[in-house]
Amino acid sequence: MNTPLRIAFFAGQFPVVSETFILRQITGLLDLGHDVDIFSDARPEPGAPRHAAVAKHRLLERTTCMDMPPECAPWELPVLPLAGETWLPGASEAIPNWKRLADALPALGRCLERAPVLTEQALSEVHSGHRARSLSALYRLDRLSALPGGYDVLHAHFGRVGPEATGPRESLGDS
Repeated sequence: MNTPLRIAFFAGQFPVVSETFILRQITGLLDLGHDVDIFSDARPEPGAPRHAAVAKHRLLERTTCMDMPPECAPWELPVLPLAGETWLPGASEAIPNWKRLADALPALGRCLERAPVLTEQALSEVHSGHRARSLSALYRLDRLSALPGGYDVLHAHFGRVGPEATGPRESLGDS
């Protein structure tokens, strides 16, 4: 193949020192001349060890973190009923569900403006399942719909991450 590909990698967290196979795939594609961007639900743990290849290939500069509230990722806790509360594991107090919804309203407005059909899908339990109930699909769409599209390949690691990449495929696919 003579034309370099634009590839989007989706991971639950990046970088993770034990996931050398992901690191090798990404650096191998970069070494072959492909353009790779990384999308991560969670930021790496502060002070966690990193492979030298992360700095060598400037992978953190290629990584976009979804920056979702923890009740959306990694916990995927439902926002309904609105009169209820969400307890994060280890939390000393609950988060009112109405506040979670109110906090998501700016993301909802941006998504409706940029991609109304995808927004409807992100909020549909039929299309997005538990990701709709936790609002994580909405937060992911908000982050991804702000980026220029045009990826040739969307690649997700691990079964849990695969469905998370299906929602943005329309906003990140070839434009």
